[in-house]
Amino acid sequence: IYRLLKADTPNVEIGNHVSLDTQDSLIYSTDDENVVVTIGLEDIAIVRDRNVTLIVKKDRTQEIKQVLKLLQDHPKFNNLL
Repeated sequence: IYRLLKADTPNVEIGNHVSLDTQDSLIYSTDDENVVVTIGLEDIAIVRDRNVTLIVKKDRTQEIKQVLKLLQDHPKFNNLL
């Protein structure tokens, strides 16, 4: 995902995605049965994998490790990782 964030393209789209006025964003989904729809977004990363959806400003992706730690430590969510 970090490699995709560095891509030199207007949007990186992997999976089912429909957008209106979405720019400089990464949309990645492993869910073939649903679609991610974005409107008016810029510099956003959206990652949908199994039971977790992450939405983050691209300039704050370094904080993902902190969120993963929170999920691991939370009894309700640690099974999602």
